[in-house]
Amino acid sequence: MKANAFAVFILVCVSLNAGAAQADEFKVYGAVDASLMYQSQNKRLSMQSSGTKATFIGFQGSKKMSDWLEAGFVLEAAFAIDNGTGSPSNLNNTADTANPKCTVTGAPGATCTVSNDAAQGLVFQRESRVRFMLGRGEQRHQLSFGRYYTPAYLNLAKFSSVFGVTGVGSPLTLGSANQGPTAIRASNCASYLSPTLHGLSFSAMYALGERGYWKDGDLFGGQMAFDRGIVRFGTALQYTKHPAGDVGVANMGGSVALGPVTLAALGQYTKLFADVPWFATYAHFQGSLKVGAGAVQLAADWLEVRHLKDDSGQFTLGYKHEVSKDLSLYAKVGYVVNLGKAVNRVPGTAELIAGQDPVDTGLGATLTF
Repeated sequence: MKANAFAVFILVCVSLNAGAAQADEFKVYGAVDASLMYQSQNKRLSMQSSGTKATFIGFQGSKKMSDWLEAGFVLEAAFAIDNGTGSPSNLNNTADTANPKCTVTGAPGATCTVSNDAAQGLVFQRESRVRFMLGRGEQRHQLSFGRYYTPAYLNLAKFSSVFGVTGVGSPLTLGSANQGPTAIRASNCASYLSPTLHGLSFSAMYALGERGYWKDGDLFGGQMAFDRGIVRFGTALQYTKHPAGDVGVANMGGSVALGPVTLAALGQYTKLFADVPWFATYAHFQGSLKVGAGAVQLAADWLEVRHLKDDSGQFTLGYKHEVSKDLSLYAKVGYVVNLGKAVNRVPGTAELIAGQDPVDTGLGATLTF
């Protein structure tokens, strides 16, 4: 896998140098995020990558084929800024014939990396897709094929991202729990995004588990979004076939900007259709108050797993200062409450014992390019 990913990277770079004149557009972009984090559960001070925004590098290219058709690609790879290692990819919903106990054949949360190494080289696990834009002007339809974010995750990230989707305060701490291998991304997917008309847009996705039509690993979902700047609203629904029980997720969120104050909320329902079915509800509330070149931020999350009563909550307070449009500094502290046997924690922090309530503090900087 390392060799394949490296070969793709070299091919992209060579194409940039040898065929730039043939491409209508090619760009390199990304973000670098580094922070110091203190973890109360093990009293450890460490340097963390992606403290509030994922550290990654991306490549995009496009070619205008005609007046109504444009073809292109998107490749994005995450990596750790603290040690330089690449983030491993996984097979998500895809069948793994070489290791049938891996990916979708396990428990709802089971997945597997495509390498036995703890870290891989440059792997395009964030996004790897080819896309086609059909139509003229701004009102174009978009078709994509490859690996991409699922509808429920896109809605979750849009309305619960005051602290970003990584690090302390991340909605993924609780919002993606119990959703199986398609909580964030799906492989082998075909997705559609409609043009925006009066702020309203629609998207749909179908992903293949490669076990047959509508078999284990297959996903179907969609999202509706409304965005007029001051007021935003979105709802998403997705359903994944799974041998341990199919997983259905529905969420709805919205936000409103009132001068220096921005308020947002999201509710989510997850159900496992198994021999012993269960469901979980998740709620998120957040607010942001602009103060000069910065903003004071507050967020509260609560996850209730009805069949187990292993509930969890997360409460986060922070401040973000915009040095420029590309550079920001941040500080935040988060408190996670675990009831019963719950062991939810900030992604990337140390494992917990049942019922442990960690406090995590982060101080860092984010640079986008």
